[in-house]
Amino acid sequence: MDETRARVFLAEQKYRGANRVIAEAIQTLERGGASAVLADAFTVQGVIWARLGAYESSIAILRRALQLGEESGALANAGLAALTLVEEHAGRLSQGDAVSAYQDADRLLKDV
Repeated sequence: MDETRARVFLAEQKYRGANRVIAEAIQTLERGGASAVLADAFTVQGVIWARLGAYESSIAILRRALQLGEESGALANAGLAALTLVEEHAGRLSQGDAVSAYQDADRLLKDV
């Protein structure tokens, strides 16, 4: 539920409120071990941090979401994290990192 609230705040461009809510959701999810849902929450957090200007933190958490999704078998979640990395940070990533993230997204989302 908190992740949905964070998405609403994000859509309303209320990034500070979204950041507070997603942090609470992540704390809960980390205790519960729901890796696929946690990967989604990390992806939302990555978008929020990008919009707040915390670019390095955003890139790191999006990479974590990609890795967690892939390790847990939630390939669509991992693919969305990779795609979000490209969408939010294409101009901040090296060309090689951007291409790699795009290729990850393509590979992970090909059957979705």
